[in-house]
Amino acid sequence: MKKRLLAVFMSVLMVVLLIPSFAFATENNDGTATLTIIHGVDSWSGPAVVVNVKYEFENGATLKDLFEAAKQAGDLGDYHFSYGYIDSITPAGGTAIANYSDYSYYWANYKNGLYASGYTDCTDADVLKDGDCFQFAYEGYPLNIAPDWTTITTSEKSTVVAGRTAEEPVVGSTTLKIVKGVDPYYGSNVLVCKEFDFIEGADLGDLLAAAKSDGAIDGYNFSYGYLDSITPADGAAVANKADYSSYWAVYKNGGYCSGVTDGTEEDSLIDGGSFEYAWEDYPTMTGLSETDWNALSADATIGSVVIEYEVPEENTEDASGKELSVDNEKLFKSLYEGLLKYAEGDNGWFALAAIAADKTDSVDKEAILTNALATYERPSYAEIQKSILLLAALGEDPSNLDGSGKDLIDLMSKDANVVPSWAEGPAYTLYAYGAISDYSVSNLAPNAPGKLIKNLKAAQCEDGGFGFMGASSPDTTGAVLAGLSCFMNNEDAQEMIPKAVNSLRAMQNSDGGFGYAMGAATNADSTAQAIIGLCAVGIDPTGEDFTTPDGKNPITALLSFANAKGDDVAELPGTDMNVVRSDVLRALAAYSGLRNNKKAFNVYPMASTHQAKYIAPENKNVPQTGDPQDMMLWLVVISLLAGGMVTASAVLEKRK
Repeated sequence: MKKRLLAVFMSVLMVVLLIPSFAFATENNDGTATLTIIHGVDSWSGPAVVVNVKYEFENGATLKDLFEAAKQAGDLGDYHFSYGYIDSITPAGGTAIANYSDYSYYWANYKNGLYASGYTDCTDADVLKDGDCFQFAYEGYPLNIAPDWTTITTSEKSTVVAGRTAEEPVVGSTTLKIVKGVDPYYGSNVLVCKEFDFIEGADLGDLLAAAKSDGAIDGYNFSYGYLDSITPADGAAVANKADYSSYWAVYKNGGYCSGVTDGTEEDSLIDGGSFEYAWEDYPTMTGLSETDWNALSADATIGSVVIEYEVPEENTEDASGKELSVDNEKLFKSLYEGLLKYAEGDNGWFALAAIAADKTDSVDKEAILTNALATYERPSYAEIQKSILLLAALGEDPSNLDGSGKDLIDLMSKDANVVPSWAEGPAYTLYAYGAISDYSVSNLAPNAPGKLIKNLKAAQCEDGGFGFMGASSPDTTGAVLAGLSCFMNNEDAQEMIPKAVNSLRAMQNSDGGFGYAMGAATNADSTAQAIIGLCAVGIDPTGEDFTTPDGKNPITALLSFANAKGDDVAELPGTDMNVVRSDVLRALAAYSGLRNNKKAFNVYPMASTHQAKYIAPENKNVPQTGDPQDMMLWLVVISLLAGGMVTASAVLEKRK
C-alpha cells in the first residue's frame, strides 16, 4: 500500500522536477522572460550591458534554463551557479567574471527591478513567469565611489607639519581625507581624516609625506605627478589597476580635480582647504534603480532560442533501498576519520561529534567550560545552546557551572534574546533541553519547550517542511526534525514529524542529496542537515523511502563531496569550510549512531552515549529499527506518510 501511495506521490512530484531542453523553435510557448546583465555603470554612457535579451519559454522552465538558453544562443559565453545563486558569468567572447571569495565584488540579483531578497527569488530553481525580468549587476561591497565629502569631518589635528624640514613657521592648515568604499548601511570606510599644518611652499606631496610620518598611512606612491598607490596603516598597498578599472580618484575642496595641475604632487596647499582621495571603480560596480532596471529590460532584443520543457515519463521501477557498496563503505570510514581530526583541541561543534564518536580525549574540555562561563555572563543564541550540549555530553552539569551555582539552562529558558524567531532557534534550543531531560523547566518560562514547539507548529509550511517566508528548506526541516525528536510524547511534535519527513522526501534530488530548496542543486550542508534530522527520528537515510530508483541516497550523495584522498570535504571556493566540515561530520556521526544502535540516534542530545564510533557492519543491510519502542516510532512515521493518521495516533497512544 505504501509503495502505491508513494508512486502516486512521485508522479505528482515529477511534474515539478522537470528536465528542460532547448531548440530553435517558435511554437507551444507559454511566456517570455528577460535576462539583463550589466558589468558596471558609466557616469557618461550608462550601464555596461553584457546581456539584455527576451526569451520565449514553455511552462515550468527555471532561471537556470534561461541562462542555458542565453548560452546556447551565443548571447552569453558561460555561467555557474553555487548553492543556487549565480557566482560566475562569462560574457560572449570575454573572460569569466566571478564573485570574490570575500564578496568584495559579487553578482547581485534583481527581479523586476527590485533587489531579490526572497528565499527563492533569482535562484537557479526560480520558475519563470510570463513577463519576468531577471537582472544581474556586478557590484562592489562596499561600493567604490566618492562619498559626500561634507559629511566627513574631523577635529583631529596632527603634530606633524607638512613640508617642514627645520623650524619654518606655519602659514596655514589643510585637511587630508582618504576613503575606500561606501557602505549603504554603515557609511564611508574612512582611512584618514586629519588636519595638518603646513609651511610656505608646501604641496600635496608634502601633505602625503606628513601623513606617513604621522602614522596615518604606511606608504604612498606618485606616478607622473598623480597618486597611484596608498598603503593604509597596518594594511596592504592599494594600487591603481593597470587598466584603471579601479583607481585613486583625487578631489580638492570636495570637487573632482579636472584641471592640469589640480591634484598633482606639486599642487600647493591652501589654508582652510582640503584634499580628498576616494578608491573608485570605472565603470562603477553598482546596480540600477527599479525604474532604470525596468527601462533597460524593456529595450531587450528577442532571443533566437526557445526554452522547451519536456515532462519525463513516470518511472515505475521498484525503489528498493541499496546497501553501501564496499567502496562507499571505505570512503565513509576514511571521511569520518579524516574529519574527526578537526576535533583535536576543539571546543565547538567538531568537539560534539568527537564526543559522540567516543573520542572525548581529543577535545578541549577546559575551553568548553571557560566558554560556558563566558556565555553565562553574556548569553547569546547558539552559544548558550552549544555550551549546554557540550557540557551535557561531557557529563558536566550545565545548571551548576563549575560548582558556582550558575544555571545555564534556567538562563536559556528565561532570556528571550537567546531564541530567535526563525525555526532553527527553537530547534537548537530543543536539542539543549533534550540533553538534560532530568531538568524541569517551568511551562510559564518564555522559552519553555512546549511554547517553542507551538511556535514551530505555527511556522510549519503548507508542504510540511520548515524554512523561510513560507518556502521549505531541507536544512531547516532537518534541523527541526532533530529538535522535535527530543519531545516525541508531545502531541504537536507527533503531528509535525511525519509531515516534515514527507516534505523532506519531496525535496530530495535525483542524486539522493538535497539542495537549499526544492529543485536546487545538491550541496553538502543541506544533505548533512537532512541526514541528521532523519536519523534523529529513526529513519535510515539509506533505506527504501530515501533511496532513488538507481540506488542513490543521502549518504552516497554526502560522500560525493569528499576530496580525492577521501579524508576531507573537497574545497568549495567562497565557502566557510569549517561550517561545511562540521555539518558533514555530525551527519556521519548521526548515521553511525543509527546503524550501531539499530534505532533512532540524535547526535545532539545523545553525544554523551559515545555510540557514534565507526563500526563496520557485518553486512551492508543496516536494520532500520531496533527495540519495540523504536519500532512503534517507526510505525508512526510510516503510517502517517501512507495517510494512516488514525492508525498512527493509536500507536502513539499506546506508547504513552
